[in-house]
Amino acid sequence: MAFSFFSNKQNSQSRIVIDIASGSIGGAVVFLSGAGNGKTTSRPKIEYQTRISLPIRAKIDSVSLMSDTKQALEKVLGEIRKNSKAKFTEVDVVCSSPWFSARTRGVSYEKTEAFFVTEKLIREITVKESAKMKSEMDAGVLSIEERIAHIRLNGYESQNPLGKKVKRLDLLLFASFIPKDFAEQTTHSIEAILPAKRIIFHSLPFVSFHTFSRIWHTEKQFAFMHIGAELSEFLLVDGGAIAETLSFPVGVNHLVRSIAASQDVSKELAATSLATYSRGGADAAFNKRIETDTSSIKEEWLAYIDQVVRESLPDHHSVQKMYISADSDTGPFWTQAVHPHIQNAVSLDATTLESFVEHSPAIKLDLSLAVAVLYFNNLHT
Repeated sequence: MAFSFFSNKQNSQSRIVIDIASGSIGGAVVFLSGAGNGKTTSRPKIEYQTRISLPIRAKIDSVSLMSDTKQALEKVLGEIRKNSKAKFTEVDVVCSSPWFSARTRGVSYEKTEAFFVTEKLIREITVKESAKMKSEMDAGVLSIEERIAHIRLNGYESQNPLGKKVKRLDLLLFASFIPKDFAEQTTHSIEAILPAKRIIFHSLPFVSFHTFSRIWHTEKQFAFMHIGAELSEFLLVDGGAIAETLSFPVGVNHLVRSIAASQDVSKELAATSLATYSRGGADAAFNKRIETDTSSIKEEWLAYIDQVVRESLPDHHSVQKMYISADSDTGPFWTQAVHPHIQNAVSLDATTLESFVEHSPAIKLDLSLAVAVLYFNNLHT
């Protein structure tokens, strides 16, 4: 469970949520629960959403990715301005890799005599340790998140630590950072198209951890994997706390490029073939060829998972459950790939969150945007 002692919760009539991933940009106009169109609502409502894919390039470099991201973001912002009349002042931007980097750090505060846990004490510890983490980063980054991901009092997990008298306080701190040039470009694009008074950046791992820890609050150990176009985001939760966050340089586009090169077809046709295979395939020969064309990518992806699990979990424990978030065309592919290694692998799609988020029948719920909406709804209401 994540803690937000230092944020002022408030009902905003509406807000814009932007999801910046490695292969697409999504955007949504959202009414938080209790703040929708003058009516009391029990769930957040997505009034409008859109997503635009980035082109699949033969090779990725930082310059072309930055340019493609800017163009797609401005298209998304233009669609929001054209299709929604909602009034808002704040824009939340969720960043996936490669647009952020993250650090976690455990901190212990212990005294011989018992002391009270106060907001001031937690703030002082957080500010001090966050400054240390930032000093370890490159000069060209901005700090966007300084969060408490887990708290223990005298060795025991606590959801309500304030006012308790203890001798030992343990905090797990999470901090994330984004490149200054990316922040400046994104801010300029948003301010040029939408009347935003405040733009707040967030990282995908913390947003996902917070949302899913609330939904699966009885599960203390699980992994969450988000498969992007160019990268995979891995989040490992152990003992109810973030044990590791990592990005793997393997994504859907790597499969598409491999199929296209092997079969000498366009990337568009390769993507169609991958989707067909993931949904059950056409015939045995077709399936075998796709498996051959993608086998090296799959093995590389599994090797990353195996390495991070071995390094992050004590005493050679294994991951009991993994939730996999991917587009509907390839979700089954990744779930099937990991199943021999992690028996309880669950493919997530937007229907997982249908009961938590309201939206019009015309909207096909976007999983990544829905995860973000639930996080902001809890943070601000």
